[in-house]
Amino acid sequence: MSEQSLRKIEACEQADDPKRQDIPQVQDNSIYQKNGPRWLQHVSETDENSFISPIVLSGCYRLLELATLAIIGVTGYFAYVSTTDMSLFAEYLVGISCACILMALFFQSANVYSIQAFNTPIRQTPKICLALTLVFAVFIAGLFFLKLGVTFSRVWMGAWYFFSLLFILMFRFAFAATLHQWCQEGRIYRRAVVVGGGEPGIAVIRALEQAENSDIRICGIFDERGDERVPDEIEGYPKLGNYDELVEFGRKSRIDLLIIT
Repeated sequence: MSEQSLRKIEACEQADDPKRQDIPQVQDNSIYQKNGPRWLQHVSETDENSFISPIVLSGCYRLLELATLAIIGVTGYFAYVSTTDMSLFAEYLVGISCACILMALFFQSANVYSIQAFNTPIRQTPKICLALTLVFAVFIAGLFFLKLGVTFSRVWMGAWYFFSLLFILMFRFAFAATLHQWCQEGRIYRRAVVVGGGEPGIAVIRALEQAENSDIRICGIFDERGDERVPDEIEGYPKLGNYDELVEFGRKSRIDLLIIT
């Protein structure tokens, strides 16, 4: 009698015996190993390294740019406009706050806060320049329609725009170098699992591997089909289990992307 037949008989005996119902049934010798399910072993292997959350990193950098815009505006006020008129400063402070809100909206619309955008500062420079120009254009238009153009200094607005753009671009290029080092060290990435190991799955894996400055790391592949149709390893990535085990894997391990092929 073959080993696979013996495993099936043992699984049936476990299902019939109430004392052994808590023991997981052996379905496939490729999914369950001596030390437990394959996906469980993979959790212990991939979760050991420290990582930086891309979402947290993007949010912190967004706050840094907004703070840069506000600090440059306030510094310009005290350096050129006035150092004593606090009532005038309150009006400038309201204007600076409105500009920061506009910047958050326009930069988010330009999609310049993703990890891929951080990794390509040269490609993102035209978008950043356009977004910041639109921020100040809307800001100046608002002052005109509210008849506040006399209150705000034109020299201050010009200097504010120039130095804000300069510092934002400088920070972008410096941060790109740091981010590249973190990616090389494996400290920042998005973990993904591929559902489906056929030809579409292979095509997706190859496309991700060929993508430039990609922050996606494939953990493995989940497929309902057995080893006769889907091998244990596809393009160098292990097959971790079936769809039911994908749910358990998601509970015990961090998954950022679920790629369904």
